Amino acid sequence: MITISARAHGNLRRHFPGGRDEADFTLPDGSRVVDLLKAIGMPDVEVWMVSVNDLLAKPEQILFDGDRVNIFAPVAGG
Repeated sequence: MITISARAHGNLRRHFPGGRDEADFTLPDGSRVVDLLKAIGMPDVEVWMVSVNDLLAKPEQILFDGDRVNIFAPVAGG
């Protein structure tokens, strides 16, 4: 098992326990970014970008114990 520290940005924090913007998640070894999003219950269409340890990550990237994941919502403005 691995433990990931994740932070949700924008309105994505509503998917985190208690509506917090940061939480730790325990996942099976070999889990990928997409597996973390599914474990959180975060729909793919709500995610704009994910970084792992401050580097842009693809959905299939494998996560390792202690990784820091940031999940960003699309930004709109004008």
